[in-house]
Amino acid sequence: MTLDRVKTDQIVEIERINGGWSIRQRLNQLGLFVGCRITIKRCSAFGGPLVIQYNNSQVAIGRGMAAHIQVKVDEDTES
Repeated sequence: MTLDRVKTDQIVEIERINGGWSIRQRLNQLGLFVGCRITIKRCSAFGGPLVIQYNNSQVAIGRGMAAHIQVKVDEDTES
């Protein structure tokens, strides 16, 4: 599953980043890397950026970038 398909208030873990060097570098600059656990705080049904929270920080990620991030949903938050 990709990050752009995750629902609000779910906790996910980054499994893989599909993309070139520049997208991996940009995500690393934000502190997002494989193994990082993040919470989806806001995602609009009609597009727009996703607001994610990790390490007491909130960041907006565009849908295009989120589509390159493979995640797995934390079993404790699935409902």
